[in-house]
Amino acid sequence: MSAYGLIDQYAKKIQKYSTPISHAWWTVNFVLRMFIVTTIGNAVYGDEQGVFRCDTSQPGCNQMCFNRFSPINHPRFWGFQILFCCLPSVIFIFITANQEAQMKKIENQEKEIKEKYIDSDYTSTTEYTKIDKKKKKLGLEKKKIKTTTDIGGLAQVIWTPQIRMWYVAHLIAKFILEIIFIYLYYLLQQQQSKQTGLAAWYVPEKYVCTHGGEMDNFACSQNAEIPCWVSRPWEKMMMMWYMLSISVLSAVLALVELVWVLTRISVKAKKVRRARKLEKKSLLSPAVPLLENGESGDIVKEVDETKEA
Repeated sequence: MSAYGLIDQYAKKIQKYSTPISHAWWTVNFVLRMFIVTTIGNAVYGDEQGVFRCDTSQPGCNQMCFNRFSPINHPRFWGFQILFCCLPSVIFIFITANQEAQMKKIENQEKEIKEKYIDSDYTSTTEYTKIDKKKKKLGLEKKKIKTTTDIGGLAQVIWTPQIRMWYVAHLIAKFILEIIFIYLYYLLQQQQSKQTGLAAWYVPEKYVCTHGGEMDNFACSQNAEIPCWVSRPWEKMMMMWYMLSISVLSAVLALVELVWVLTRISVKAKKVRRARKLEKKSLLSPAVPLLENGESGDIVKEVDETKEA
Protein backbone atom coordinates (compact mmCIF):
# COMPACT_ATOMS: atom_id res chain seq x y z
CA MET A 1 0.00 0.00 0.00
CA SER A 2 1.29 3.49 -0.91
CA ALA A 3 1.80 6.32 1.55
CA TYR A 4 -1.29 8.10 0.24
CA GLY A 5 -3.29 4.89 0.67
CA LEU A 6 -2.23 4.69 4.31
CA ILE A 7 -3.24 8.30 4.86
CA ASP A 8 -6.65 7.58 3.35
CA GLN A 9 -7.06 4.56 5.64
CA TYR A 10 -6.21 6.52 8.79
CA ALA A 11 -8.30 9.48 7.65
CA LYS A 12 -11.39 7.26 7.64
CA LYS A 13 -10.65 6.27 11.24
CA ILE A 14 -10.08 9.79 12.49
CA GLN A 15 -13.35 10.97 10.90
CA LYS A 16 -15.11 9.41 13.90
CA TYR A 17 -13.38 11.83 16.29
CA SER A 18 -13.35 14.81 13.96
CA THR A 19 -15.43 17.96 14.07
CA PRO A 20 -17.17 19.43 10.98
CA ILE A 21 -14.21 21.78 10.58
CA SER A 22 -11.85 18.81 10.57
CA HIS A 23 -13.98 17.17 7.86
CA ALA A 24 -13.44 20.31 5.78
CA TRP A 25 -9.68 20.15 6.46
CA TRP A 26 -9.48 16.56 5.23
CA THR A 27 -11.52 17.46 2.13
CA VAL A 28 -9.13 20.31 1.34
CA ASN A 29 -6.09 18.05 1.78
CA PHE A 30 -7.38 15.10 -0.23
CA VAL A 31 -9.38 16.77 -2.99
CA LEU A 32 -7.81 20.20 -3.41
CA ARG A 33 -4.22 19.36 -2.46
CA MET A 34 -3.31 15.68 -2.86
CA PHE A 35 -5.40 15.05 -5.98
CA ILE A 36 -4.07 18.17 -7.74
CA VAL A 37 -0.44 17.34 -6.88
CA THR A 38 -0.67 13.78 -8.19
CA THR A 39 -2.54 14.68 -11.38
CA ILE A 40 -1.44 18.19 -12.42
CA GLY A 41 1.68 18.86 -10.36
CA ASN A 42 3.75 16.08 -11.89
CA ALA A 43 2.69 17.16 -15.38
CA VAL A 44 3.70 20.77 -14.77
CA TYR A 45 7.07 20.01 -13.15
CA GLY A 46 7.84 16.63 -14.77
CA ASP A 47 10.23 18.01 -17.42
CA GLU A 48 11.55 20.92 -15.39
CA GLN A 49 15.13 19.70 -15.23
CA GLY A 50 15.29 18.52 -18.84
CA VAL A 51 14.29 21.88 -20.35
CA PHE A 52 16.27 24.05 -17.92
CA ARG A 53 18.98 25.58 -20.11
CA CYS A 54 21.91 27.79 -19.12
CA ASP A 55 24.09 29.91 -21.43
CA THR A 56 27.27 27.92 -20.83
CA SER A 57 29.23 25.09 -22.38
CA GLN A 58 31.05 24.08 -19.20
CA PRO A 59 30.40 20.43 -18.33
CA GLY A 60 28.21 20.05 -15.25
CA CYS A 61 27.44 23.77 -14.95
CA ASN A 62 23.86 23.40 -16.21
CA GLN A 63 23.20 20.73 -13.59
CA MET A 64 24.87 22.79 -10.86
CA CYS A 65 22.76 25.85 -11.64
CA PHE A 66 19.56 23.79 -11.67
CA ASN A 67 20.42 22.41 -8.24
CA ARG A 68 20.69 26.00 -7.04
CA PHE A 69 17.46 27.04 -8.76
CA SER A 70 15.43 24.06 -7.50
CA PRO A 71 16.90 22.45 -4.34
CA ILE A 72 13.83 20.18 -4.19
CA ASN A 73 11.24 19.30 -6.78
CA HIS A 74 7.92 21.05 -6.05
CA PRO A 75 5.67 17.95 -6.25
CA ARG A 76 8.04 16.13 -3.87
CA PHE A 77 7.95 19.13 -1.51
CA TRP A 78 4.15 19.13 -1.55
CA GLY A 79 4.16 15.37 -0.98
CA PHE A 80 6.30 15.84 2.14
CA GLN A 81 3.97 18.64 3.22
CA ILE A 82 0.88 16.41 2.93
CA LEU A 83 2.52 13.51 4.75
CA PHE A 84 3.91 15.57 7.65
CA CYS A 85 0.72 17.63 8.11
CA CYS A 86 -1.31 14.41 8.30
CA LEU A 87 1.20 12.77 10.67
CA PRO A 88 -0.30 14.25 13.91
CA SER A 89 -3.69 12.77 13.00
CA VAL A 90 -2.10 9.36 12.35
CA ILE A 91 -0.33 9.50 15.73
CA PHE A 92 -3.63 10.47 17.39
CA ILE A 93 -5.29 7.38 15.86
CA PHE A 94 -2.52 5.15 17.29
CA ILE A 95 -2.99 6.75 20.72
CA THR A 96 -6.77 6.33 20.72
CA ALA A 97 -6.45 2.72 19.54
CA ASN A 98 -4.05 2.04 22.40
CA GLN A 99 -6.37 3.77 24.88
CA GLU A 100 -9.39 1.74 23.72
CA ALA A 101 -7.38 -1.49 23.94
CA GLN A 102 -6.35 -0.69 27.53
CA MET A 103 -9.97 0.11 28.42
CA LYS A 104 -11.16 -3.25 27.09
CA LYS A 105 -8.37 -5.01 28.96
CA ILE A 106 -9.36 -3.33 32.25
CA GLU A 107 -13.04 -4.14 31.67
CA ASN A 108 -12.19 -7.82 31.10
CA GLN A 109 -10.00 -7.92 34.22
CA GLU A 110 -12.77 -6.35 36.29
CA LYS A 111 -15.25 -8.86 34.91
CA GLU A 112 -12.94 -11.74 35.90
CA ILE A 113 -12.61 -10.37 39.44
CA LYS A 114 -16.39 -10.09 39.77
CA GLU A 115 -16.76 -13.72 38.72
CA LYS A 116 -13.96 -14.78 41.05
CA TYR A 117 -15.36 -13.01 44.14
CA ILE A 118 -19.03 -13.48 43.32
CA ASP A 119 -20.00 -14.20 46.95
CA SER A 120 -17.85 -11.51 48.59
CA ASP A 121 -16.96 -7.84 48.28
CA TYR A 122 -14.41 -7.71 45.47
CA THR A 123 -13.85 -3.95 45.80
CA SER A 124 -11.69 -4.45 48.90
CA THR A 125 -9.26 -6.84 47.22
CA THR A 126 -5.76 -5.81 46.12
CA GLU A 127 -6.51 -6.92 42.56
CA TYR A 128 -9.40 -4.50 42.29
CA THR A 129 -7.30 -1.73 43.87
CA LYS A 130 -4.73 -2.08 41.09
CA ILE A 131 -7.46 -2.02 38.46
CA ASP A 132 -9.04 1.02 40.07
CA LYS A 133 -5.72 2.88 39.86
CA LYS A 134 -5.47 2.03 36.16
CA LYS A 135 -9.03 3.24 35.61
CA LYS A 136 -8.25 6.57 37.27
CA LYS A 137 -5.07 6.88 35.25
CA LEU A 138 -6.98 6.41 31.99
CA GLY A 139 -9.81 8.63 33.19
CA LEU A 140 -12.47 5.93 32.93
CA GLU A 141 -14.52 7.52 35.71
CA LYS A 142 -15.17 10.39 33.26
CA LYS A 143 -15.59 8.16 30.24
CA LYS A 144 -18.25 9.18 27.74
CA ILE A 145 -19.57 7.43 24.65
CA LYS A 146 -20.72 9.81 21.94
CA THR A 147 -22.46 9.15 18.65
CA THR A 148 -20.87 10.97 15.73
CA THR A 149 -21.30 11.02 11.97
CA ASP A 150 -18.97 8.95 9.82
CA ILE A 151 -18.57 8.21 6.12
CA GLY A 152 -20.50 4.98 6.57
CA GLY A 153 -23.19 6.54 8.79
CA LEU A 154 -23.35 6.87 12.57
CA ALA A 155 -20.46 5.70 14.76
CA GLN A 156 -19.79 5.60 18.49
CA VAL A 157 -16.53 6.89 19.92
CA ILE A 158 -15.09 6.87 23.43
CA TRP A 159 -14.07 10.20 24.98
CA THR A 160 -11.94 10.53 28.10
CA PRO A 161 -9.96 13.52 29.46
CA GLN A 162 -6.76 11.96 28.09
CA ILE A 163 -8.20 11.44 24.60
CA ARG A 164 -9.50 15.00 24.64
CA MET A 165 -6.04 16.24 25.68
CA TRP A 166 -4.36 14.30 22.85
CA TYR A 167 -6.92 15.63 20.38
CA VAL A 168 -6.06 19.22 21.30
CA ALA A 169 -2.33 18.41 21.15
CA HIS A 170 -2.66 16.94 17.66
CA LEU A 171 -4.52 20.07 16.49
CA ILE A 172 -1.70 22.28 17.81
CA ALA A 173 0.93 20.12 16.09
CA LYS A 174 -1.05 20.17 12.83
CA PHE A 175 -1.29 23.96 12.82
CA ILE A 176 2.42 24.38 13.64
CA LEU A 177 3.41 22.03 10.80
CA GLU A 178 1.21 23.95 8.37
CA ILE A 179 2.97 27.20 9.30
CA ILE A 180 6.42 25.59 9.11
CA PHE A 181 5.80 24.28 5.58
CA ILE A 182 4.44 27.64 4.42
CA TYR A 183 7.69 29.19 5.65
CA LEU A 184 9.77 26.47 3.92
CA TYR A 185 7.76 27.08 0.77
CA TYR A 186 8.66 30.77 1.03
CA LEU A 187 12.36 29.89 1.32
CA LEU A 188 12.10 27.68 -1.77
CA GLN A 189 10.51 30.48 -3.80
CA GLN A 190 13.00 32.97 -2.41
CA GLN A 191 15.77 30.72 -3.75
CA GLN A 192 14.26 30.77 -7.23
CA SER A 193 13.23 34.43 -7.47
CA LYS A 194 16.12 35.88 -5.41
CA GLN A 195 13.60 38.31 -3.92
CA THR A 196 12.12 38.82 -0.47
CA GLY A 197 8.61 39.52 0.79
CA LEU A 198 5.71 39.29 -1.65
CA ALA A 199 8.13 39.67 -4.56
CA ALA A 200 9.50 36.21 -3.78
CA TRP A 201 6.20 34.55 -4.77
CA TYR A 202 6.79 34.38 -8.50
CA VAL A 203 8.67 32.18 -10.96
CA PRO A 204 11.18 34.12 -13.11
CA GLU A 205 11.65 33.52 -16.81
CA LYS A 206 15.36 34.20 -16.46
CA TYR A 207 17.42 32.89 -13.58
CA VAL A 208 20.91 34.34 -13.10
CA CYS A 209 23.14 31.61 -11.69
CA THR A 210 25.87 33.09 -9.46
CA HIS A 211 27.08 29.74 -8.18
CA GLY A 212 30.44 30.08 -9.93
CA GLY A 213 31.21 33.47 -8.37
CA GLU A 214 30.17 32.39 -4.89
CA MET A 215 31.89 28.99 -4.81
CA ASP A 216 35.35 28.28 -6.24
CA ASN A 217 36.55 25.04 -7.82
CA PHE A 218 33.09 24.07 -9.04
CA ALA A 219 31.73 23.41 -12.50
CA CYS A 220 30.65 27.04 -13.00
CA SER A 221 33.68 28.69 -11.42
CA GLN A 222 34.85 30.21 -14.74
CA ASN A 223 31.87 32.59 -14.87
CA ALA A 224 30.53 34.76 -12.06
CA GLU A 225 27.06 35.08 -13.61
CA ILE A 226 25.40 32.64 -16.00
CA PRO A 227 21.90 33.32 -17.40
CA CYS A 228 19.52 30.34 -17.31
CA TRP A 229 16.06 30.01 -18.84
CA VAL A 230 13.03 28.49 -17.10
CA SER A 231 10.36 26.68 -19.09
CA ARG A 232 6.66 27.65 -18.71
CA PRO A 233 7.19 30.09 -15.78
CA TRP A 234 3.60 31.41 -15.85
CA GLU A 235 2.14 27.92 -15.69
CA LYS A 236 4.37 27.08 -12.75
CA MET A 237 3.55 30.38 -11.05
CA MET A 238 -0.20 29.64 -11.32
CA MET A 239 0.40 26.23 -9.77
CA MET A 240 2.58 27.79 -7.08
CA TRP A 241 -0.05 30.38 -6.13
CA TYR A 242 -2.76 27.73 -6.06
CA MET A 243 -0.80 25.49 -3.68
CA LEU A 244 0.08 28.49 -1.51
CA SER A 245 -3.60 29.46 -1.20
CA ILE A 246 -4.50 25.87 -0.30
CA SER A 247 -1.75 25.81 2.33
CA VAL A 248 -3.04 29.04 3.86
CA LEU A 249 -6.62 27.75 3.80
CA SER A 250 -5.52 24.51 5.45
CA ALA A 251 -3.65 26.42 8.18
CA VAL A 252 -6.69 28.66 8.80
CA LEU A 253 -8.98 25.63 9.12
CA ALA A 254 -6.57 23.99 11.58
CA LEU A 255 -6.46 27.19 13.66
CA VAL A 256 -10.26 27.64 13.59
CA GLU A 257 -10.79 24.04 14.70
CA LEU A 258 -8.27 24.47 17.53
CA VAL A 259 -9.99 27.64 18.77
CA TRP A 260 -13.43 26.03 18.43
CA VAL A 261 -12.45 22.91 20.39
CA LEU A 262 -10.72 24.93 23.14
CA THR A 263 -13.78 27.20 23.40
CA ARG A 264 -16.12 24.22 23.75
CA ILE A 265 -13.90 22.66 26.41
CA SER A 266 -13.70 25.91 28.40
CA VAL A 267 -17.46 26.51 28.17
CA LYS A 268 -18.23 22.97 29.37
CA ALA A 269 -15.67 23.31 32.18
CA LYS A 270 -17.33 26.55 33.33
CA LYS A 271 -20.75 24.88 33.33
CA VAL A 272 -19.42 21.99 35.41
CA ARG A 273 -17.76 24.36 37.91
CA ARG A 274 -20.95 26.42 38.16
CA ALA A 275 -23.05 23.31 38.77
CA ARG A 276 -20.64 22.12 41.46
CA LYS A 277 -20.74 25.52 43.19
CA LEU A 278 -24.56 25.50 43.21
CA GLU A 279 -24.62 21.95 44.53
CA LYS A 280 -22.11 22.82 47.27
CA LYS A 281 -24.08 25.94 48.18
CA SER A 282 -27.32 23.99 48.45
CA LEU A 283 -25.67 21.46 50.76
CA LEU A 284 -24.15 24.09 53.05
CA SER A 285 -27.34 26.20 53.34
CA PRO A 286 -30.43 23.92 53.54
CA ALA A 287 -33.74 25.54 52.60
CA VAL A 288 -36.12 26.63 55.41
CA PRO A 289 -39.58 24.99 55.03
CA LEU A 290 -42.35 27.43 54.11
CA LEU A 291 -46.05 27.32 54.94
CA GLU A 292 -48.83 27.69 52.40
CA ASN A 293 -48.93 31.52 52.84
CA GLY A 294 -45.18 31.68 52.13
CA GLU A 295 -44.16 32.55 55.73
CA SER A 296 -41.33 30.73 57.39
CA GLY A 297 -42.35 27.95 59.78
CA ASP A 298 -39.84 29.12 62.38
CA ILE A 299 -41.37 32.64 62.45
CA VAL A 300 -44.90 31.26 62.97
CA LYS A 301 -43.61 29.05 65.77
CA GLU A 302 -42.08 32.06 67.54
CA VAL A 303 -45.38 34.00 67.28
CA ASP A 304 -47.33 31.07 68.81
CA GLU A 305 -44.90 30.83 71.71
CA THR A 306 -45.31 34.58 72.38
CA LYS A 307 -49.13 34.24 72.53
CA GLU A 308 -48.93 31.36 75.01
CA ALA A 309 -46.68 33.40 77.27
